Amino acid sequence: MTRRLSLVLGILLAVGAFVGILLVGAVVNPSPYHVVVAVTEIRPGAVLEESMFGVDPQVVSPRVAQEYVLEEELPQVLGKRAARLLLPGQPLMHYDVVAEDNPAARRHLALALEDPDLAALVIPVDDNAPDGILPGDVVAVVWSVGEAGMEFAPVEAYPPAPGTPGEGTPPAGVPTGEGEETSAGLPGSLPPEVAALLGETAGSISEVEPPLAKTIVNVARVIGVRREREANPAYTGQEGESPYVEGRIVGLEVVVPRDELEAVQFAIANGKYSVAVLSPNADVGDQADASTLGVTWQDVKDYFLADRLRAMGVLTTTGPVRPAGASTLYGPALHPSPFGSRSGAGSTAGSPAAGALVPSTGAVEAGSEEPTGVGGESAAGEEG
Repeated sequence: MTRRLSLVLGILLAVGAFVGILLVGAVVNPSPYHVVVAVTEIRPGAVLEESMFGVDPQVVSPRVAQEYVLEEELPQVLGKRAARLLLPGQPLMHYDVVAEDNPAARRHLALALEDPDLAALVIPVDDNAPDGILPGDVVAVVWSVGEAGMEFAPVEAYPPAPGTPGEGTPPAGVPTGEGEETSAGLPGSLPPEVAALLGETAGSISEVEPPLAKTIVNVARVIGVRREREANPAYTGQEGESPYVEGRIVGLEVVVPRDELEAVQFAIANGKYSVAVLSPNADVGDQADASTLGVTWQDVKDYFLADRLRAMGVLTTTGPVRPAGASTLYGPALHPSPFGSRSGAGSTAGSPAAGALVPSTGAVEAGSEEPTGVGGESAAGEEG
């Protein structure tokens, strides 16, 4: 019995010693990481291809290995662009790759700008943005200038050039009602292709009068949120505690198209702007390049008049009346044209006003030239 017990104990000791040696060896000599290395010179901006790389087993600490692109991560970076020069034998690091989802972009922002037509900037915010905005949210920027009640001189979008017809002459390309058009191609004139597209509404948008509001950025992706740092009143100096707590939002780091940078900077420096958060379900791909009507002071006045006449039953519309673009959509039907009569003005198919604003049955008196409530007493009272 003693012999058998001794044999069992001896076997257990041998097995334990063998396992101990394996564990010590694993700690002293850990398994190598399969690191991706360059096998040829890679210039900055070059598209990464599989033939440019090899795999080199290296024994490094896990913390260091996090900075390397490992063999299993290589397919994720192929097709991306190199951020710096790589020489043969150099390991491929995460900060060597320009990719939107690059983890190194938290320290090096430019690495996340994979699209060359995008740029990042900071939009200061105070009380003009909702709280609770987080990185990854999509926002829009709406800009306004001027205040209601202020007197402004009209600003012509296409001022007449020296030697061109003066006041009372329609812009180039606008029909005169007699089958003729003013000459085009002169400085300050509407380009012929623009006049052809605008058609009968060209005269109604030839000038812009503040105050006005316009969406200048339809889609901007938030990549960072800056908040005020306030002293932590509960801070005791213990490990893990922060001497500061986050306060209100003071700035948003956003990615916008490069051709919108000037508009955003102009909005920051002039007038007022607001940041609106878009729904995660919004189809931002369609919205990014979409045009908006905007709202001017004349839009608000025409919206008020059109909606009042609609409520009175004098005018009917194919949908609800909205302020955005009201002077263009409803203006031809609310105000006589200053350029003389136009065939089918306000109801010609294909024009923006077509089907938007239609006199109700009985609104036009027999033999009268204008709808009741538009050019008659109601309109006169409104303008008064």
